[in-house]
Amino acid sequence: MSSPHGFGVVHREVVMGIRPGTRKSYALAAAGVLALSLVGCGGGDGGGGASGPRKLTLIQGIANEPFYISMYCGAKARAAELGAQLDVQAANEWDVAQQTQIINAVAAKRPDAVMVAPVDKDAMAGPVRQLQGAGSKVIMVDTDLTDQSIGESRISSDNRLGGQLAAQALGDQIGHKGKVMILSPEKGIATTDDRVAGFRDEIKKHPEIEIVSEQYPGDDEGKATSSVTSELSAHQDL
Repeated sequence: MSSPHGFGVVHREVVMGIRPGTRKSYALAAAGVLALSLVGCGGGDGGGGASGPRKLTLIQGIANEPFYISMYCGAKARAAELGAQLDVQAANEWDVAQQTQIINAVAAKRPDAVMVAPVDKDAMAGPVRQLQGAGSKVIMVDTDLTDQSIGESRISSDNRLGGQLAAQALGDQIGHKGKVMILSPEKGIATTDDRVAGFRDEIKKHPEIEIVSEQYPGDDEGKATSSVTSELSAHQDL
């Protein structure tokens, strides 16, 4: 199987453990997988050929966020090693409509490959599928899509395991009994949905721990504070 750009397809999934520096490693690993694709067709070092340097795009989940700034640094470093041009795009809000506009604009430019962090695991399937259909190789970074047929590869932490570890740590701190609440940005984000699922899976092993509430205040500090304050008032033994 090949793309209009003439280099081979690499199917690879990389699941990283949760450790310091992982966010930058996402982009380094993703660019490394892209390097295998670039080398696969030309027999060279993955740099530019007669048609010029390869063009890569990183579509972040949101602009000016420390996590994605670190990811950009990793992508920039690896792109330089590959002799590739890197373009970085991100919406000012974690928003499906805004990211869809960005993806459509990127698809029109037809870069050789795109690393994308979908802001919704289902709603972004159509735009990302169209991006892939336009000829660009697509790799998911950090977040993912429910439809695993989209994308050449995906780079992420084991977020379900992260949720399980969080539940274990919390259980240890409260003596494996008591009331707890779950606070997550919003439903539909692959990473946080998996963490919530992992947390719930682990809590089931602790019959004396009760989940009294599951709140999704979005990426809003004020709403998150209000949610916690409200639950503490309703459950003073939380």
